Amino acid sequence: MNGIYSLCCASTWRGRRYLVSPLVDMMFAGGAAFVIVPLLFWMFPLDANGTSGYMQIYVASVVFMFLAHIVNHPHFMASYYLMYDDFKNKIAMHRRERSHMAWRYLFAGVIVPVILIGYFIYAFIAQDNDIFAWGVYVLFFTVGWHYAKQAFGVMLVLSALKGVYYGRLTRRILWINAMLVWFKTWLGGNLYVPNVVYQPMNYQGVSFNNLQIHITPMMMDVLNGFLWLYGGLSLLLVVYVAIKQRIRPSLCALLGYSSMYSLLLFSYYHPLWAYMTPFFHSGQYLLFVIAYKRGEHHHHINDLHMPIEQSRDQIKRFVGVCFIMGLLSFKGIPGTMEWLTDSHALRAVGIMLPFIYAFDIFINVHHYFIDNVLWRKDNPKVGRYLFYKTTTPSS
Repeated sequence: MNGIYSLCCASTWRGRRYLVSPLVDMMFAGGAAFVIVPLLFWMFPLDANGTSGYMQIYVASVVFMFLAHIVNHPHFMASYYLMYDDFKNKIAMHRRERSHMAWRYLFAGVIVPVILIGYFIYAFIAQDNDIFAWGVYVLFFTVGWHYAKQAFGVMLVLSALKGVYYGRLTRRILWINAMLVWFKTWLGGNLYVPNVVYQPMNYQGVSFNNLQIHITPMMMDVLNGFLWLYGGLSLLLVVYVAIKQRIRPSLCALLGYSSMYSLLLFSYYHPLWAYMTPFFHSGQYLLFVIAYKRGEHHHHINDLHMPIEQSRDQIKRFVGVCFIMGLLSFKGIPGTMEWLTDSHALRAVGIMLPFIYAFDIFINVHHYFIDNVLWRKDNPKVGRYLFYKTTTPSS
């Protein structure tokens, strides 16, 4: 029983450290995706044309829409909570220390939201669908970058926990590989295919088209070949570092790095996978949030001597705020605004008030900039809480 408990709950197992526990780290970092993929093909088989039926799409969309409310939406709100909690004092502290983090906090926390709000005000005034569509293009362009960048960061952090460190050149090579996967995914979704009649797509009430980038099949084959060759060389580099340092690589770290393939490229092989990628990405993100908040909890009661119940109440408040604000921010508030303005009736006469679209785009894009500040090694709270070592049996 002790072995099972350690596997599921202990942050140290067989002399190696984990963010939460071996099982949680492995599944949340990227292992869950490889478990679900075979089940997806078994439960939702593809027809001769490589597509799924209407009922299959409906079931998958309903299931993962429900999971989005539980996992995906709260993960956005967690980043907002961590960003703006004591925001003014964070900037003041970094200014006193003459740290570049003060500018990063100011840019992501103030300037980016102002720019996004300005864009939406302009779009609502202009009443031009093409202007609204650019928000969708920015979202799709940045989401792959965000996924790949997170996969790269997960690998570095989980490797460091096991004592596996990569030099600057190795990190750069692995980072370039992640960016290549992102670029391939984005380009593949925006290619022009001859003899295909393109129909406008819809995102939260805003219609948009494929960018229809013209590229020859030979150039695409060259890109695909280079992508897989570079990926293979990157894997060999990881093996070389392991042999050189005489320490085995972290399985959890490799699963985290592989998530850029599973989340971004698997959708080419099964169309329903696109509904599931936000869920797995959010689970990966919440792995770090859980470890961060657990480290903060131990710091409060072990170092600051805060009463355990008070620290637990703070965690409960954090979880509650993330769930409630996730529900309100994506559906509750914008949905009510569309209902009050009768946006569907207005659309019939050519007036667009897509509030759900605006909230969705704003939160997604802003979230990427927030993460670029929060999860940095030069952010002192990350080092303090994420890698906190428990010295007393506090709970």
